[in-house]
Amino acid sequence: MTGQIGYLVDTAKAYVMKTQGVSVEQMALGGYKIKTTFEKSKVDALAKAVEETRDGFIDEKKRPTPTPSCSSARPPWT
Repeated sequence: MTGQIGYLVDTAKAYVMKTQGVSVEQMALGGYKIKTTFEKSKVDALAKAVEETRDGFIDEKKRPTPTPSCSSARPPWT
């Protein structure tokens, strides 16, 4: 799953694993059914808010170009 739904599902899954002591291996075996109370209208509002915030704050043309002194300019393996 991707997007906001994927994020919410991953969050619910992580919550269940943490609070119920279910390991990653156990979860990967399957057989679990996690019920949520996500309301489509609220999920849609969340997705819209994220998109509007992202669009309002991230302008690819205004992003600074990394310089050699910037740690993000070099890959971590160099």
